[in-house]
Amino acid sequence: MANVDIFIVEKDDKLEAMASVVSRIAHDYNNFLAAIEGYSELLLRELPQGSQNVQDVKEIKLSCEKMAAENKKLLSFARRKQPIREKANLSDLISEHMPSIYKNFENRKINIKTENVFLDASRDQIKDLLSALIEYSHKHSAPEKSLEIGCKYENSFPCIYVKYSGNRIKESDLPRLFYPYESSSEKDFGLAIAYGIAIRHNAFFKIKSSQEESEINVIFRI
Repeated sequence: MANVDIFIVEKDDKLEAMASVVSRIAHDYNNFLAAIEGYSELLLRELPQGSQNVQDVKEIKLSCEKMAAENKKLLSFARRKQPIREKANLSDLISEHMPSIYKNFENRKINIKTENVFLDASRDQIKDLLSALIEYSHKHSAPEKSLEIGCKYENSFPCIYVKYSGNRIKESDLPRLFYPYESSSEKDFGLAIAYGIAIRHNAFFKIKSSQEESEINVIFRI
């Protein structure tokens, strides 16, 4: 990439303060959702099948499930409890997770470029990290262009990265990239989920951006 800007993003005090507040709210929110969904199940057992009331309660239950999914994303950003780790080959994790990625982004060309890279990590959280990186790059890149996801060693440190063509990332853009609901007009999670998982794994971001393409690297300190 010619004329490349490089930014390093590590633990951010504002994001950590936000995560602390979000974590408490999200846990309470889960309790409220569990109560609403539980009572909805009880109502469905009591109501006569085929009635309009059944459809209404099913809509309430479906809304609870959607809200729970959004809340799970908030907790992925906000949790700071250390995950249970096991030795994993990032190349294998990417290969295992790609069928799910292709299903969610079936109209997008995604190239994979990997090598054997080993890391002690939570397998499930690394897969969530991959999904977050792909979702972000999909939303912020030219739709006709392909994406590249892969792993490598960056200065001897394990690294997962995504590369895409799109608008140049400027220094003034950095804060909103990592704040939930701030990265675009669509009010998505941006890189907030990726940030939460990275911090739990003692990792940081190295972002390279030019007029032609951007590359987001998550680099794990061993």
